[in-house]
Amino acid sequence: MNTFKLSASLITTLIITMAIVGHYVTLGDDSGASNKKIALPAIHQAAVDNNIEGLKSIIKSGVRMETRLSDGSTPLVLAAKKGARDSVLYLVKAGANIGSSNHKKRTALHLAAREGHYQIVSDLLVFGADAMAKDKKGKEPIEHAVAIQSVEHSITFSLIEKFAAQPAFDYDNVIVHNQRIKELRLKDRIDQVLENSYSRINDGS
Repeated sequence: MNTFKLSASLITTLIITMAIVGHYVTLGDDSGASNKKIALPAIHQAAVDNNIEGLKSIIKSGVRMETRLSDGSTPLVLAAKKGARDSVLYLVKAGANIGSSNHKKRTALHLAAREGHYQIVSDLLVFGADAMAKDKKGKEPIEHAVAIQSVEHSITFSLIEKFAAQPAFDYDNVIVHNQRIKELRLKDRIDQVLENSYSRINDGS
């Protein structure tokens, strides 16, 4: 029986090739459309999958954390959009640009807010993400949060409001979100979300 052994250089080459070529999936764009096909490199796939060991190996092989998809999304931006919290925490701690954005100038915070991923929103804010960054249409993250009526988006709205340098915009949706926070007694939950962010960031997890 023959035993085949791969040299260290060949293994490295294979890792780099996989990191560059990656996987191909169908992703929706920021508007929620589902017919936009994007070739997903392995670093983005690992980020979406919360595959931290995969991210470490791919980055160690020389692939940049600011590698972009055709829509301009970095692994961090895509991970935030898809709700991959572990990847978001790892990438930011590893030095990924927290302010990077896609071609619509939407940052990780914009997209996490749009999707109602309030724990990721909290993490990004605690890490220092710009709560008032404007996308291509001039919208701030809080505007994406207030546009959708759900408990998750009410929590998201409240979190961003705590970090914004000025009061939230005065629309009817803001009133609805504030009423929901009061009626459902979400204040303690919001404080717990922030506490969890500070804990995970400080303990190195």
